[in-house]
Parts: sequence; structure tokens; C-alpha cells
Amino acid sequence: MATLNTQAAPAPDLKPRSVMTRGSKTEHGLPKRGTSGYERPFDFTHHPKRWAWSPLRGGWFPDLGRFPHEPGAGDVAGGPKGEAILDGGEQRLRREEWVIIQPDNPAVVEYFAARPVIHGETFTGTSYLQEWDVKGGGKCYKTAFDKPVPIGNDTNWIKDEPAYNAFLAFLVKRGQVCAFNPVLKRSYVRRQEDSVARALMAVQEDPTDLKRSRYKAARIKLAEMRGEDRNMALADIAETSGNIVMQHAGAQQAAPVASGADQLAMLKMQQQMANIHAELVEMKKTSATAEKPKRKPARRKPGRPAKVDTDG
Repeated sequence: MATLNTQAAPAPDLKPRSVMTRGSKTEHGLPKRGTSGYERPFDFTHHPKRWAWSPLRGGWFPDLGRFPHEPGAGDVAGGPKGEAILDGGEQRLRREEWVIIQPDNPAVVEYFAARPVIHGETFTGTSYLQEWDVKGGGKCYKTAFDKPVPIGNDTNWIKDEPAYNAFLAFLVKRGQVCAFNPVLKRSYVRRQEDSVARALMAVQEDPTDLKRSRYKAARIKLAEMRGEDRNMALADIAETSGNIVMQHAGAQQAAPVASGADQLAMLKMQQQMANIHAELVEMKKTSATAEKPKRKPARRKPGRPAKVDTDG
């Protein structure tokens, strides 16, 4: 089999091996792993508090962690030959309410048995854990969603994000991750509300294009986290920003103009007001079109039978 050189381009026919986390046993009956490699084997893990929001992942998603099989890390003991003895680390994780999603988990095996498409090709492995040979000896372990790409003299890894997102959605559907507590969701939303408040305060102090764009991004994210209508949120953003810019413009008009630089700043402020006004008008048009009520069906005249479709 071809060998992966982490400092050079991999061979064109390079293929990884799908491996399970639990390998051969030590004399004490505990899991045993190899002693070399620049990245150890690992298990995916998930904690009840590890949820996040991203439009790229379709909203809320579980933020997976990793349990490395490395002696000395997280109560993982080392055997006489340098192997990782995992029971201490597993017990600690479970005490702290983590769920360990092992590569040989029946639901995980079922997912990969369906042959998902990863990096444009049908994946034929049986596990999310992939083992690669490293030039000079040893192994490295990556997920099935990571692919080595040569750039110059280095090997870089890229992730197939859509395929990984589909895997996360499957784990959620099959109940392999911790449930998303509504209380936790509300705390994340409140945190985003605080971010919006800070961004709005910065705009009120100085409504520059940069600060208004930051406020807009934070406010849109909050709307999507809440499940609000995007067009309505954009209209609210444009109206709020416009009012702030108008207030600043009025304050500058009341003050005496001292220099040409101040006049240029005033012209820029007026242009910002015009842009915001145009954006607000467009958002309201879009929102009105989206909410336009459906036309009621025509009423049938009395005494005339209704038309009936038949299969014959």
C-alpha cells in the first residue's frame, strides 16, 4: 500500500484503511492501540452543552468533540508497551455526561453501509476513522470526511463539509448525540441578543459602513436563530440604521461647519441615508409581496351544479 508522507504529496493511488477504535486486547483484556503516529486514534464524543448554530449546517447542529487514545490525556493510562488503556478515560467522560460515539456503533456502521458520497466518490469504508501510513513509520488517523491534498511540498487536509453535515444530521435523527435542551437554546439566543445590542450601540456612537455591516450580520444571525422571517428582519435593520444615520446627520447640521473635511463627511452621511432608504423600500416591497394573501376562489352561482372531475 502507498505511504502518506506528511511533508510531501501523496501517491495518486493512495487509499486509507477504515479501522474501528477498539483494536486487539492487552493481557489484561483492555483495548490496545499502536504506539506510533503523529495523530492518535480517537472516538467522536458529544456533550449536552456542545451545540452550535451555523447557516452552512442548516441551523442548529451538535458540535462533536474527540476522545484521543493517547496515554496521559484525559485519564487514559499507558500500558507496558506504550499502548493506550482507555477505561479510565471513558469513565471520566461518562461521569461528565459525555456520549462516546465509537466507530463500531451500530448506527454509525449502518450509515457507512449505505455508501454515502464523500469528496465526490462513493465511500466504501466501514468507519468514520481512517488510518493512514506515514512516511518514516507510524500511522495517522483522520475522519472519512478528510482528504489529503498536496500543496507544494506539504500535504494539506480538506474536509467535505456537506458530507460531514449529512453525517451529523443522521446522528441527530438516530439519537446518537445528546438532545438539544430548549433552555440551552434560549441561553444561546440571549447571548446573540447581547451581541446585537453591543453592535447597535457601536452604530449609535458612530454609524460607519463597517459598524453598520457588523450590526446587520449580528441581527440577521439572531433572526435566523429565532426562526424569524428574513425579509422582515432586513427591513427592521434598514429602518433602524436609517434612523440612526438621520439623527447623526441632524446633529452635524446643527453644528457649524468648520472645514471642507466636515462638508465631505456630511455628503458621505447623506449618501448613506439615501442608500439605507432605498434598501428599506426594497425590503418592504419584498416583504409585502411574500405576504400577499391568496386570491379567494370564485363563488358558484346558486342553482348551478359544481363541476366534478372523474377518473373515467
